[in-house]
Amino acid sequence: MAMTGIPPADIHRTPRSIPRSAAWGVCFLATFLGLRWTANKLQIGEDVLPWDPTAGVTLAFLVLGGIRFAPVVFLAVLGSLAIHISGRIGWLSIFNATVVSVLYSAAAWTLTRICRIDPRLSAQRDVVWYVAVSLLLPVPLAMFAAWMHWHIGILEPHEIRSAVGHYWMVEAIGLLNLGPLVLLTATRIRDGLPKEERRARREQGAWRWLETLGQYATAGLALWSMFFWSVRTQLHTYYLALPPLVWMLLRRGLWGAVTGTAAISAAAMVLAWWVKLDDTRVQDLQAFMLVMSVTGLLLGGLASGRVRVESRLAESEERYRVLFENNPHPMWVYDRTTLRFLDVNAAAMDQYGYSREEFLAMSLSDIRPPEEPIPVVPAGQTPPTVQRSGIWRHRKKDGTLIEVDIVSSQMRLLGPDARLVLARDVTETRKAERAKQKAESALREALQRLVSHVDNSPLAVIEWDDRFRVLRWSGEAERIFGWSPKEVLGRRPSEWRFVHEGDAAAVARVMDELSSGSHARNFSANRNYDKSGSVLHCEWHNSILKDDSGRVVSVLSLVSDVTPRVRAQEALRANEERFMLVVRGANDGVWDWNIGENKVYWSPRYHELIGDPECRLAPSYETWEQSLYPSDRERVLSALERHLRDRAPFDVEYRSRTIDGGWRWYRARGQAVWDSEGVPTRMAGSIADVTDRRAAQEALKETAEKYQSLVETTNTGYAATDETGRIIDANAEYVRLTGHLAVEDILGRTPIEWTAPHDQQRNRASFSQLSRSGSIRGLEIDYLHKDGRHVPVEINATRVTTALGTRVLALVRDISQRRRAEAAVREWKNRYEAAAGASRQLVYEVVQETGNILWGGPCEPLFGCEAGRVATLTAWIERVHPEDRAAYEAARNRVREERGTFHLEYRVRREDGTYVPVEDTARCFESGEGGGVRMVGFVADVTERVRAREELAHRARELARSNAELERFAYVASHDLQEPLRMVTSFTQLLADRYRGKLDSDADEFIGYAVEGATRMRRLIDDLLAYSRVGSSPRRRQRVRCAEAAERALSNLAASMAESGAEVELGELPEVTADELQLTLVFQNLIGNAMKFRKDGIPPRIKVCAVKEDEAWRIMVEDNGIGIEAKHRERVFAMFQRLNPRSHYPGNGIGLTICKRIVEDLGGAIRVDAAPGGGSVFSFTIPEVAVNAQPVEEVAT
Repeated sequence: MAMTGIPPADIHRTPRSIPRSAAWGVCFLATFLGLRWTANKLQIGEDVLPWDPTAGVTLAFLVLGGIRFAPVVFLAVLGSLAIHISGRIGWLSIFNATVVSVLYSAAAWTLTRICRIDPRLSAQRDVVWYVAVSLLLPVPLAMFAAWMHWHIGILEPHEIRSAVGHYWMVEAIGLLNLGPLVLLTATRIRDGLPKEERRARREQGAWRWLETLGQYATAGLALWSMFFWSVRTQLHTYYLALPPLVWMLLRRGLWGAVTGTAAISAAAMVLAWWVKLDDTRVQDLQAFMLVMSVTGLLLGGLASGRVRVESRLAESEERYRVLFENNPHPMWVYDRTTLRFLDVNAAAMDQYGYSREEFLAMSLSDIRPPEEPIPVVPAGQTPPTVQRSGIWRHRKKDGTLIEVDIVSSQMRLLGPDARLVLARDVTETRKAERAKQKAESALREALQRLVSHVDNSPLAVIEWDDRFRVLRWSGEAERIFGWSPKEVLGRRPSEWRFVHEGDAAAVARVMDELSSGSHARNFSANRNYDKSGSVLHCEWHNSILKDDSGRVVSVLSLVSDVTPRVRAQEALRANEERFMLVVRGANDGVWDWNIGENKVYWSPRYHELIGDPECRLAPSYETWEQSLYPSDRERVLSALERHLRDRAPFDVEYRSRTIDGGWRWYRARGQAVWDSEGVPTRMAGSIADVTDRRAAQEALKETAEKYQSLVETTNTGYAATDETGRIIDANAEYVRLTGHLAVEDILGRTPIEWTAPHDQQRNRASFSQLSRSGSIRGLEIDYLHKDGRHVPVEINATRVTTALGTRVLALVRDISQRRRAEAAVREWKNRYEAAAGASRQLVYEVVQETGNILWGGPCEPLFGCEAGRVATLTAWIERVHPEDRAAYEAARNRVREERGTFHLEYRVRREDGTYVPVEDTARCFESGEGGGVRMVGFVADVTERVRAREELAHRARELARSNAELERFAYVASHDLQEPLRMVTSFTQLLADRYRGKLDSDADEFIGYAVEGATRMRRLIDDLLAYSRVGSSPRRRQRVRCAEAAERALSNLAASMAESGAEVELGELPEVTADELQLTLVFQNLIGNAMKFRKDGIPPRIKVCAVKEDEAWRIMVEDNGIGIEAKHRERVFAMFQRLNPRSHYPGNGIGLTICKRIVEDLGGAIRVDAAPGGGSVFSFTIPEVAVNAQPVEEVAT
């Protein structure tokens, strides 16, 4: 296919449109039927035909048009059968046409799809494949025709073999004669004459037509003469026509062979019809035509191939000469063995200055410098067909040396050892390349410097191409956004989640401006995503780079992450809005006093608090001072003076006169601002009306005094424990039950210590109920008195949660007398002798069989009626409060069935209709004297105890509410302090930035003092807030690895470590139960102090380790610093206590206070000791109880 110059897709071009396809089919039908009609007229005898002209036409039609024209072939065959049998068409005719069309279609498909022949038969393989198929296709056709003739009775069985041979020759000759002629004629009409034939015709001109006519005339004459001679003499002399045919084929090629054989075959068929040859002569003629057709096609294909080769060789020589002579670069041909020049072109003569004669008398050595001999090629080594020898130096005729790029190739036209050389002068190019390399080296160096600057730039550098695909992604871009260069190079921003959806339209507009080149640079601020999906606020500084034509070739973006700044601005706006909302809507009034100008501002809420909602009273310091209560004025003004002079906190409560002349309690808090000379210039704060709170405090104080009196005078023990189960409060009765002398002896200890060993497990199990129900009732256990005796007690406990934590409040009653009474009742057969031991209680007995109740004393004091009014169980149950009745009956029934003891508190209706709370303790047993089942118990009036319990719960609720209000107030106050301080810090920093160096040195120094003071004050407030939150914020206790907390603290102190050169050694540290952030803060303060208080010139050496002590872990931080004297070791943990001047060791003096509060909140302690060899050892403990995490509700009281 490649030799034809036509792509394979164009070889089998057939009409595709419906009109053209129809015309193609009609043309074939007309040709087929016309040839069939002519062949029928030229039959010899009855149905004897030398060859079938329609066979070649049909196969050529299908090869050119494709097997999609098989239906047309079917119609053509069916039409020819209709002509032959005078229009009588039956199923046999349809079957015949179907088989013939299928066989021809299969042959055409084989030639075009399997053999892939060129319809122009341009290659010898195409001719061979066509001849082979033409000889094979007639085999099934002949067999089918013989079978058809036998089937309809035309042939006898013994005639089938000869008929098959005859039919095969008829079809084969038709395929070989007219098939190639139709293919070549159609393709010549479609594509024109082959290039070789057009070239030959141009060279020969009109003589070619005369030669062609002479050839055809000579071949025809010879054939007719031989044919007539053979007919007359009965000799096969027409084979003598083959030599002139061969001569014509060799002269005319395949086209001559096809046209010649077709013409001779047509003439032979006409002559055979004319002379009426017999069957034997017809077979001889068929054999001659078959041999002639096969020979003609094969020899014609060979001749055409020879013509094409000769034509291409001539073209090649012509192209070589044109390329060689007209090449602008020097070219020559030399002998590889002798190195002598065989031919040179004009460019070589112009380049080197030699003439052609001088070149042909020289060798390659004559144009080489003497110091650079030509390498000798080893004998027997064959150079490659094409060889690039590289850069060589040549010498021109005038002695000038030039550099040339040598490319050589084999050139067999001038001999087996000839090689063609192209020498391209690269002297100037090499100079330019060396200059370019030098420039590129300088450019690379500059680029490396630029890349280094880009990589170390604090801005992300991103370069885009003209379609906004990433070309460069700096290290800072990877740090900011998280994607590596490999992940984003070549991608557009829309191809990954990079631009925030809300800013996509704005970013698209910016990209359009840059792409159009209308703006050389622009700026945009938008939101982007990083790799984790977080939103970043970025500022983009974009610039474009254009080429000489003005087209944008790249865009450079410098990106800065301004997320912290944006968030700070948002937080500032939120704080400002929050402050304004607080000012407008808070219950506290806000005031601002400009001390220098003596101007005062009161917020609208301030006016409301003093009874002036319409703001008619002009704010002033004098007005405020005159409104103070006389007995409070000196105290308030003294506090104000101490704040302005000594900077002591200003937080006072006082009484002030309102507009209507009344007096109310207020709480005022404020913070002043001092200039560089320490003179107060401004003060701001808040005021709150605390009249109701003061009244509530007085009432609460009175209630607390009553409660304390009740607790101390009752004969029931009272105790309270903290969340670890340790005693934090108790009355004298409880101390007496434990056998100790004073309450101080049991504070901080757990009640398990004086619980009898046999009741300790039962005590813990019973108190697990606290975690589920929040209370326990009637727990009877034995306390172990200090003198060794057992004291039976009854415990009723309740769990409460306050702002100070979880507390367990327990009432413990000595039931020794009750135990003795129960023993006496059992001993005296359940009689009433034990009533004397219960003077404050009413004893009763219930006879279950009769339901009667026997009371052991008067009922009037308790129920307001005689015993007869409650002499039956039914009457008693009716007096029980409806809400308590179900619980009472359930307890009584359970005791009756289990023969056990029950203890219940419920309400009983007195005779006047009021309800009195009673405590009912009873035991059910079977009388040993046949008295049946009886229940004996006692009822006690517990009105005072219930009232005390309710008062205690009320006090707890009030205390929790007060603490919550104080905590909220502290939070709001912190913001009230932060806002003016932030404003002072901002303005002093602004003064420092704008006027540093513009004023005198004193002004710069004073401004520096102001900035430093404001910064220190802000840190102090932050530390105070952190201190206040310890223990008050919700605890997030969990298992924490101390090593991780210490490493996190070291990470926070990385800058200090680098500055001081500190070395920190972390030993084995335990895992404890604590708040992770607070534990990290403890490590950070202790290690930071060790770095800060170091000796001059000596790098800090810090060691952190831990040891186990009994039921706690002791964690130690040891340093080699300046140390602490023994007399100051307790003082360092107090707030604002400093042992060294701030100029030497900066700080606020509150860090160790925070550590102490955190450690004590965990139940531990902290101390400082001297380290061996100097320095200090700070150590703190974390109890084992906290590590093992026993719930506080399970600790017995």
